Amino acid sequence: MSTGAQPLLTVVCTAFNHAAYIRGTLDGFVQQRRNFPMEVIVHDDASTDGTSDIVREYADRYPDLIVPLIQPENVYSKGGRPWFICFERARGKYIAICEGDDVWTDPDKAQKQVDDFETHPDRMLSFHDVGVIDETGRFGHVQRYSDFDWNIMDPKRSDYDLHDLIRATLCPTCSVMFRKPEPFSVPGWMLTLPFADQPLFIWMARNGTIRFHQGEMASYRRHTASSSRTTAGTDRFTVGFIRMYLHLLRELDPGYHTTIKEALKRKVEALFSQSSLDADLTGQVERAVPGTLSSARWKGRWKRLRGYLRA
Repeated sequence: MSTGAQPLLTVVCTAFNHAAYIRGTLDGFVQQRRNFPMEVIVHDDASTDGTSDIVREYADRYPDLIVPLIQPENVYSKGGRPWFICFERARGKYIAICEGDDVWTDPDKAQKQVDDFETHPDRMLSFHDVGVIDETGRFGHVQRYSDFDWNIMDPKRSDYDLHDLIRATLCPTCSVMFRKPEPFSVPGWMLTLPFADQPLFIWMARNGTIRFHQGEMASYRRHTASSSRTTAGTDRFTVGFIRMYLHLLRELDPGYHTTIKEALKRKVEALFSQSSLDADLTGQVERAVPGTLSSARWKGRWKRLRGYLRA
């Protein structure tokens, strides 16, 4: 669909050295069957492998769809957050996310999710299951995101709430669509965390309903060399979750506090080394959930370690 009209949906696609994958990602957007105008903001963070050339090629071929945002210098390394740069530029009523190494595999994905938003004014966020692939594209439709033991997604459910989002990682990033708030804003603490997806989804969904769409409509690429799969990387992300939950205790309605405290305690128990917590963070945890650190110190440590080494 070629149109210069105001887009109903903005897709945010962030890329960095994704030349091996970005054509498949962009083709997934081009092949969407839809009855509404859409824009795809592709943020290339100063790639050095030719990704930016491919993005420009697609922007030339599909000027009414692809909006290139090519950075001359890497903004992430300087503390910038590519997602949020794109969110502020997004013109759509709704925003979807797909990083430059993931793929939308269902050509009706955007239409299905937009139709649901248009008929449910209380809908704030929607998501679906996805296939999991590696660097070569293997594993798709063999392993699903919902198969991970840390995920609480139930493919039989259609409706979720904020308690579900708080309890555990739930939504594959490339599956998510949310209603853009006007003006778009997030609290500053969110930009200090080592990840953006979980707090963003919680923040966007906090005042409305969440829909789960049946079926796999995208593929998520899981890189085997990810830094988050090292012990140090795991603790860094776990501490990030602990910080997030402490902020949510201050930001969200008290009706969510019990759920937040339970999730906070589980994250403390998941630490490989409690020395990852500085004195200030230790004090905040103890004030929020007294006794958590002493009771969690060795709980399940060897079981977690064995499971991590097998992963």
